Amino acid sequence: MPEVFCNTSPIQYLHQLDLLFLRPALYAKVGVPLAVIRELQAGIQKGVALPALPLPESFEEMDDLETDFLPFAALGPGENQVLAQLHANPGSLGILDDRPARALARKLGFRITGTLGVLLRAKQRALIPTLRPCLHRLEEAGFRIHPVTRQEVLRLANEA
Repeated sequence: MPEVFCNTSPIQYLHQLDLLFLRPALYAKVGVPLAVIRELQAGIQKGVALPALPLPESFEEMDDLETDFLPFAALGPGENQVLAQLHANPGSLGILDDRPARALARKLGFRITGTLGVLLRAKQRALIPTLRPCLHRLEEAGFRIHPVTRQEVLRLANEA
Protein backbone atom coordinates (compact mmCIF):
# COMPACT_ATOMS: atom_id res chain seq x y z
CA MET A 1 0.00 0.00 0.00
CA PRO A 2 1.39 3.42 -0.90
CA GLU A 3 2.24 5.78 1.94
CA VAL A 4 1.90 8.84 -0.31
CA PHE A 5 -1.18 9.95 -2.25
CA CYS A 6 -1.02 12.61 -4.95
CA ASN A 7 -3.51 14.95 -6.55
CA THR A 8 -3.52 16.15 -10.16
CA SER A 9 -1.67 19.47 -10.03
CA PRO A 10 1.60 18.18 -8.52
CA ILE A 11 1.75 15.54 -11.27
CA GLN A 12 1.00 18.20 -13.87
CA TYR A 13 3.57 20.72 -12.67
CA LEU A 14 6.37 18.20 -12.07
CA HIS A 15 5.74 16.87 -15.58
CA GLN A 16 5.82 20.38 -17.05
CA LEU A 17 9.13 21.01 -15.28
CA ASP A 18 10.49 17.71 -16.67
CA LEU A 19 10.98 16.61 -13.05
CA LEU A 20 8.41 13.84 -12.72
CA PHE A 21 11.37 11.45 -12.75
CA LEU A 22 12.28 12.73 -9.26
CA ARG A 23 9.26 11.09 -7.69
CA PRO A 24 10.70 7.55 -7.33
CA ALA A 25 13.84 8.96 -5.69
CA LEU A 26 11.69 10.78 -3.14
CA TYR A 27 8.79 8.39 -2.53
CA ALA A 28 8.84 4.63 -3.11
CA LYS A 29 5.28 4.36 -4.42
CA VAL A 30 2.65 7.03 -4.86
CA GLY A 31 -1.06 6.25 -4.87
CA VAL A 32 -3.14 8.06 -7.46
CA PRO A 33 -6.92 7.86 -6.98
CA LEU A 34 -9.01 7.06 -10.05
CA ALA A 35 -10.59 10.52 -9.73
CA VAL A 36 -7.12 11.99 -10.35
CA ILE A 37 -6.60 9.69 -13.34
CA ARG A 38 -9.93 10.95 -14.75
CA GLU A 39 -8.79 14.57 -14.21
CA LEU A 40 -5.53 13.81 -16.01
CA GLN A 41 -7.45 12.20 -18.90
CA ALA A 42 -9.71 15.24 -19.16
CA GLY A 43 -6.70 17.56 -19.17
CA ILE A 44 -4.97 15.55 -21.88
CA GLN A 45 -8.12 15.76 -24.01
CA LYS A 46 -8.09 19.56 -23.55
CA GLY A 47 -4.45 19.75 -24.67
CA VAL A 48 -2.88 20.41 -21.25
CA ALA A 49 0.75 19.28 -21.02
CA LEU A 50 0.39 16.16 -18.86
CA PRO A 51 2.18 12.82 -18.70
CA ALA A 52 0.92 10.03 -20.91
CA LEU A 53 -1.38 7.49 -19.34
CA PRO A 54 -1.02 5.02 -17.85
CA LEU A 55 1.40 6.63 -15.42
CA PRO A 56 4.73 4.87 -14.77
CA GLU A 57 4.51 1.74 -12.64
CA SER A 58 5.87 3.54 -9.58
CA PHE A 59 2.46 5.22 -9.41
CA GLU A 60 -0.32 2.96 -8.17
CA GLU A 61 -3.89 3.59 -9.27
CA MET A 62 -6.21 3.53 -6.26
CA ASP A 63 -9.95 2.89 -6.28
CA ASP A 64 -12.06 5.84 -5.25
CA LEU A 65 -13.31 5.71 -1.65
CA GLU A 66 -16.37 7.02 0.18
CA THR A 67 -16.01 10.64 1.24
CA ASP A 68 -18.94 10.80 3.69
CA PHE A 69 -16.56 11.76 6.52
CA LEU A 70 -15.62 15.00 4.75
CA PRO A 71 -17.46 18.18 5.72
CA PHE A 72 -19.02 19.95 2.75
CA ALA A 73 -16.29 21.74 0.88
CA ALA A 74 -16.02 23.02 -2.67
CA LEU A 75 -13.19 20.66 -3.58
CA GLY A 76 -12.64 18.80 -6.80
CA PRO A 77 -13.00 15.03 -7.05
CA GLY A 78 -9.22 14.52 -7.02
CA GLU A 79 -8.73 16.50 -3.82
CA ASN A 80 -11.66 14.68 -2.16
CA GLN A 81 -10.18 11.32 -3.08
CA VAL A 82 -6.69 12.19 -1.83
CA LEU A 83 -8.28 13.23 1.47
CA ALA A 84 -10.26 9.97 1.53
CA GLN A 85 -7.05 8.00 1.02
CA LEU A 86 -5.36 9.94 3.83
CA HIS A 87 -8.33 9.18 6.07
CA ALA A 88 -8.19 5.45 5.20
CA ASN A 89 -4.40 5.29 5.60
CA PRO A 90 -3.45 7.08 8.85
CA GLY A 91 0.05 8.53 8.87
CA SER A 92 0.29 8.66 5.08
CA LEU A 93 1.30 11.82 3.21
CA GLY A 94 -0.86 13.77 0.78
CA ILE A 95 0.59 15.87 -2.02
CA LEU A 96 -1.91 18.69 -2.62
CA ASP A 97 -1.58 22.22 -3.99
CA ASP A 98 -5.18 23.46 -3.72
CA ARG A 99 -5.38 25.91 -0.80
CA PRO A 100 -8.87 24.87 0.46
CA ALA A 101 -7.91 21.18 0.25
CA ARG A 102 -4.71 21.85 2.18
CA ALA A 103 -6.61 23.80 4.84
CA LEU A 104 -9.14 20.99 5.27
CA ALA A 105 -6.37 18.38 5.37
CA ARG A 106 -4.63 20.31 8.16
CA LYS A 107 -7.93 20.68 10.04
CA LEU A 108 -8.40 16.90 9.82
CA GLY A 109 -4.84 16.32 11.07
CA PHE A 110 -3.47 14.84 7.84
CA ARG A 111 0.18 15.13 6.80
CA ILE A 112 0.54 17.10 3.58
CA THR A 113 3.02 18.70 1.26
CA GLY A 114 2.69 20.22 -2.20
CA THR A 115 4.64 20.76 -5.38
CA LEU A 116 6.90 23.26 -3.61
CA GLY A 117 7.54 20.79 -0.78
CA VAL A 118 8.45 18.07 -3.29
CA LEU A 119 10.88 20.44 -5.03
CA LEU A 120 12.38 21.54 -1.72
CA ARG A 121 12.88 17.92 -0.70
CA ALA A 122 14.55 17.22 -4.06
CA LYS A 123 16.90 20.18 -3.55
CA GLN A 124 17.72 19.10 0.02
CA ARG A 125 18.60 15.63 -1.28
CA ALA A 126 20.76 17.13 -4.07
CA LEU A 127 18.50 15.71 -6.78
CA ILE A 128 18.24 19.18 -8.34
CA PRO A 129 21.07 21.72 -8.13
CA THR A 130 18.97 24.82 -7.50
CA LEU A 131 15.37 25.64 -6.73
CA ARG A 132 15.05 29.24 -7.95
CA PRO A 133 14.75 28.39 -11.69
CA CYS A 134 12.08 25.79 -10.86
CA LEU A 135 10.03 28.42 -9.04
CA HIS A 136 10.37 30.77 -12.00
CA ARG A 137 9.25 28.07 -14.45
CA LEU A 138 6.32 27.14 -12.18
CA GLU A 139 5.14 30.74 -12.16
CA GLU A 140 5.49 30.91 -15.96
CA ALA A 141 3.27 27.80 -16.12
CA GLY A 142 0.57 29.55 -14.05
CA PHE A 143 1.44 28.23 -10.59
CA ARG A 144 0.76 30.98 -8.05
CA ILE A 145 3.36 31.42 -5.32
CA HIS A 146 2.78 34.00 -2.60
CA PRO A 147 5.89 36.19 -2.21
CA VAL A 148 6.24 35.22 1.47
CA THR A 149 6.03 31.53 0.56
CA ARG A 150 8.59 32.01 -2.21
CA GLN A 151 11.04 33.64 0.20
CA GLU A 152 10.54 30.94 2.82
CA VAL A 153 11.05 28.11 0.32
CA LEU A 154 14.21 29.78 -0.99
CA ARG A 155 15.44 30.29 2.59
CA LEU A 156 14.85 26.61 3.41
CA ALA A 157 16.72 25.70 0.20
CA ASN A 158 19.64 27.96 1.25
CA GLU A 159 19.01 30.14 -1.81
CA ALA A 160 17.65 33.30 -0.11
